This record gives sequence, C-alpha cells and structure tokens, in this order.
Amino acid sequence: MLRPLPTIATLLKARGYATGQFGKNHLGDKNEFLPTLHGLDELSPHGRTRPPHLRSWRDGWRHLRFLLLFSPRWLFLFPGIAILAFGVALTALLLPGPTNLAPGITLDIHTFIVGCLSLLIGTQCISFAFISRRFAASRGFVPLPNGDGLHSRYSLERVLIGAGVVLLIGVGGVAYCVWQWAALDFGPIAYPALVRILLISSTLMALAIQVALTAFLSALFEIEG
Repeated sequence: MLRPLPTIATLLKARGYATGQFGKNHLGDKNEFLPTLHGLDELSPHGRTRPPHLRSWRDGWRHLRFLLLFSPRWLFLFPGIAILAFGVALTALLLPGPTNLAPGITLDIHTFIVGCLSLLIGTQCISFAFISRRFAASRGFVPLPNGDGLHSRYSLERVLIGAGVVLLIGVGGVAYCVWQWAALDFGPIAYPALVRILLISSTLMALAIQVALTAFLSALFEIEG
C-alpha cells in the first residue's frame, strides 16, 4: 500500500472520528505497512500495552451516528412503516368499539389514542425518509434519474391532491361531530363512538397538513441555484 493514497481511515479521521484495528495485520511485515501509518489511530494485534485511544461511549456513539445518518431507510423508513402499520391495526380494531383481549383486559379509548399517535409518528418518520432521499439526491450522494418514483409518482401536486382528500375526510368527520354535539345543545357528549370519530378525524387532518408541508419542504431541494 502506497502511503500517499487515502484510505477510509484517513477520510473518517478528517471528519473527527477515531479508528482502530484489532487482530492480525495482513498488509506486510515492514513498519511502513502498519495501519497506524495509513490513518488508523490504534493497532492492537495481540492485546494492548497502553490505554486505548478509543472511548466506548463517545466513539461508539459517533460510529452509530455515522451509520444511522448514512442509512436513512433504517433510521426513518422501516421504523416508520412498522409504527404506521401498528397504528393502522390499532385504530381499525378499536374504531367500532372496545375490544376484550382477555378477562379483565379491555382495550378502549385510551388505547385508541395511542393508535392515533402511532399514525402521526409513523407518517412523520416516512416523510423524513422521503426528505432525506431527496436531500441525498440534491447533494449527489445517490442518483435520481428522471424516471425515479419520487419525481413521477410522488410529485408535489399529486401529494397535495392526496393530502387535500384526506383533509376533507377529516373535516367532514369533525363537522359531523359538531353537528351531533349541537343536537345535544352543546352539552356533555355521552357517545363514545362520537369521541372515536372526532379523534380519528382530527388525526387525519393533522396527517394531511403534515404530508402537505413535507411535500413543500421536499420540493425545495429541486430548486436549482
């Protein structure tokens, strides 16, 4: 290995990361082939004879941070899909009414609220995944050809239309609840089903606004300087 050539270790070190090699070195027997001369901070082939340069928590977190920032699918997309699916299943299960899982265990309105929150969090995570993809493409980290789905299937206008439909559904649900409330002379609401409709409608309105604003934010990366 020629010493002037850059290595992954030198690139990471330039960004402030600490690196090390633990185990055998197969680059050669001469001192000029030592990994420490090619960017690594530490070489420990047979055990340490001095305190290590690496710090468990600090450098461990920096390494994990590096992996997460360069893997937005595992950071945003996959967790977001899982959380969204959990929220959809929970709200669909409890929208008709309480569900008895076992004697003494009943899922009711409070669990329904957890499902609504899961819908919001899951959608937010997925929207972050799309934004990070668009940002990476704008910086040239990943290719984004004209036929990419982010441009063709998820354009700003199409997302806004979809968000508008969801918003109208939410507004319709809230209007229905207000109409039912007015029928009670705006007194106490004694209908649990009405509360469920109000919760899911409010959640849909929040999702629609969130997705619409995310679409605008994502479209900013298409603006050429």
